[in-house]
Amino acid sequence: MNKNTIIGFVLIGAVLFGFTWFQSKQYEKQIAYQAQLDSLAAVQAREQYIQDSIAGRLPVQILRRIMRRRLLAFIRIHC
Repeated sequence: MNKNTIIGFVLIGAVLFGFTWFQSKQYEKQIAYQAQLDSLAAVQAREQYIQDSIAGRLPVQILRRIMRRRLLAFIRIHC
């Protein structure tokens, strides 16, 4: 191996190390940002649930469950 080959391998190693280090920093930032978004979404969902409860409306999941039960009862009766 000559001098140029060794320099080439060292440069490739430096680029790989730099890329790995940069990506790990970006990943940490992304995880922190996603945690912040998740907490905001949880607070907004809780506030929406409280507003729906105060207004007398039921959440969509409960409405779907009720409609599914009614549909199954209708099918049992008529089929």
